[in-house]
Amino acid sequence: LSKLRESSQDAVEGYTGLSDFKKYLHVTRPVESVLEGYLKAAVETSESTLIFLCGSVGDGKSHLLSYLSSVMPEVLEKFDIHNDATESFDPKRNSLDTLADVLRPFSDSRIGQSNQKLILAINLGVLHNFLESDYVLEDYQVLKEYIDKANVFDSDSITKIVEHPHFRLVNFGDYNMFELTENGPVSAYMSKLFSKITDSTTENPFYLAYQRDKKIFENNTLLLNYK
Repeated sequence: LSKLRESSQDAVEGYTGLSDFKKYLHVTRPVESVLEGYLKAAVETSESTLIFLCGSVGDGKSHLLSYLSSVMPEVLEKFDIHNDATESFDPKRNSLDTLADVLRPFSDSRIGQSNQKLILAINLGVLHNFLESDYVLEDYQVLKEYIDKANVFDSDSITKIVEHPHFRLVNFGDYNMFELTENGPVSAYMSKLFSKITDSTTENPFYLAYQRDKKIFENNTLLLNYK
């Protein structure tokens, strides 16, 4: 159960593939289908494509990229991925400097000549800071206009789908974990996660561990709670 702790190293995600444990825990969400559609469409065109994967810290951007790289590697390998845009490659430069370098093929002066495929997994706060920077004022007005039209920073509305030959945007903030029904709030996503942990099947590593521990411990609080 310690693998589920927020402090567990399993809580930190890369984007080069998932372990069997994390593949088992994966639950498909609507945001996954949208992103998958954009990726498949992008590899079919010779145009440069920048896919913004936006959201907040901890909402699953890295996990989703890891999962897709595991199940559709032939598509993901055609993309460059810039994940965690709060990081800088050079200690003498900040994250916005790094972001400007990564996005150079999609600047106003180069976007027409580029054929790059890029996924930018970025927190909304970082994206907002970049759009307010001098870099955007100088050479990223096309990109800024697209983001402005998408209305991605308005938390009271769903992001608008804006047609553009080079840009696509997926915002985790548009996909809530809970749905309101006539019987109150429900969450298919959370229910599936709990089922992943408690299902009495041989595919469930938690259940297998529970079966082993039952033979060793008596009247153990964790085992009683799990039961």
